[in-house]
Amino acid sequence: MLIKRLISISLFALTLVLASANWTSAAEPILIFQSSRDGDPEIFAAMDDGTVQQLTKNQGIDKDASWSPDGTKIVWLTQGPAAGDFDVAVMDADGKNEVNLTPDFATDLASQPTFSPDGTKVSFSARGPIPDGVLNNVVIIDLEARGGAKAWNLTGWGAKDVVVGTDVQDRFAVWAPDSTRIAWWTRRLGNYDIYVTDVVNDPKKQAEIQKNLTADSDATDRNPRFSPDGTKILFESKRD
Repeated sequence: MLIKRLISISLFALTLVLASANWTSAAEPILIFQSSRDGDPEIFAAMDDGTVQQLTKNQGIDKDASWSPDGTKIVWLTQGPAAGDFDVAVMDADGKNEVNLTPDFATDLASQPTFSPDGTKVSFSARGPIPDGVLNNVVIIDLEARGGAKAWNLTGWGAKDVVVGTDVQDRFAVWAPDSTRIAWWTRRLGNYDIYVTDVVNDPKKQAEIQKNLTADSDATDRNPRFSPDGTKILFESKRD
């Protein structure tokens, strides 16, 4: 009788410990990655129990996945019917509820879709019909736009000082911590420089507020990163 009571007390205590620790048997994703293990590039999640879960299953290439700030969504590039063209899409962290954010236009040379720190927008680089289908620009998708996601060109309208014959490449945009600015590197003057601008959907204003931060150098300057407080930008350079 005493043994049964001790067992009952022990099981009750174990239940309390597990409940207080918020224990759950459901595995959670801890990282996402691209793999060709099913025959073509897809997005997978590594779970905290050691298993791997396939999140996408498409005939084309799926790549460049990144998390939303709260960890509930994933944005990535998925290849459309035409080889080389990609759409920006978003899904839940478990791979459900896929939504194409760019259904109205194909984007060539697309790369690096990234959520803004406040989770309201997505940026990516691409050469598409926004604005001219020729130059590579940084495009913003407003996830809170009425009537669905609205995409607009951020950097192309400010490229007023361009060396003739230069293949302009506005690429690898990074967000400021407060989500109000973006820095990127571009080849407008014949060499790569670091630019920064406010995230404003106003072509006329963009032509005035975009700033070249490394105009003093004729060398390659690239890969900018904002400091945690947003007051400084770190970058790589070949100036020495």
